[in-house]
Amino acid sequence: MKRLVGILPVLIFSLGLAAGVKLFSVGIDIVRDKEPVFHLASVQPTPGTQLAVATTQPREDVEPPVVPAGETDRRILEQLAARRAELDVREASLDARENLIGAAQERLRISLDNIKQEQAELVALQTERDADSDEEINALISAYERMKARDAGTIFDDLDEAILVPVAAGMRTQALAGVLAEMQPENARRLTILLADRAGSPEKTTPGQDQSQ
Repeated sequence: MKRLVGILPVLIFSLGLAAGVKLFSVGIDIVRDKEPVFHLASVQPTPGTQLAVATTQPREDVEPPVVPAGETDRRILEQLAARRAELDVREASLDARENLIGAAQERLRISLDNIKQEQAELVALQTERDADSDEEINALISAYERMKARDAGTIFDDLDEAILVPVAAGMRTQALAGVLAEMQPENARRLTILLADRAGSPEKTTPGQDQSQ
């Protein structure tokens, strides 16, 4: 009896341990074989719930259209071409204006050359006329000096001043004095004044006049 009492606790402990192991094995099988199932279809949202979900969804931002790289290059080339055309038009306008200015300057140069040439021709012609006039005056001076004083005086009374003055100014002093003596007193006085005025003008010279006489 004492031996049975000593074995009983060991037997109870063994039975308890075996029961615990059995329960532990059964729990593991349950965990492995049975996974939790969520029946989403069984949940029926109300219309209000659907509206709330729809309204709470984030709104996607509208992105601007993306221009392809080739399109951008084409637009840049078109802008450059338009700018180049504008510069070409402006350059053509400047060239035309420059050509007009050059043509006007050329016409002005030609006109100035023509004027200078005409002036030179006039000077040459005037010089030639002056030379011819000087020859004529010298011829008249020589003729009146060889004439008698009375005859020369008579002609001097009616001679035009434009010829009388240079002729008288070119005559020798002795010959002129004899002619003045034969002229009308008023005409002689007038010729004397004209000769004095001529002598006072340095630019008035008589060809062939001998200042020493």
